[in-house]
Amino acid sequence: MIARFLLGALALSILTACEPFNRPVGADLDEGGFGNPTMQNIMAHRSAQRTNPIIYTVNAAQQRQAAAAPATPNTSLDPVAIAGAMATAAAASEN
Repeated sequence: MIARFLLGALALSILTACEPFNRPVGADLDEGGFGNPTMQNIMAHRSAQRTNPIIYTVNAAQQRQAAAAPATPNTSLDPVAIAGAMATAAAASEN
């Protein structure tokens, strides 16, 4: 029983003396620039909002609209063609 306790204490002291176990997990993954691109984007947008908020808002709305709507709407509505198609459909339904 005492031998197990001493062996456990020795193993624990050896593990705590190791350098990698004294740092938080993932400490070597962050080289100091984490989040910097996001911060720069946010600062650029805030700067644009401060200098001219109305133009910034209008440009943002235009960009959202351009992304949501097609560039050219479909305006190929020919009244003669529509009337012909309706007449054809009416004639087909009578037969």
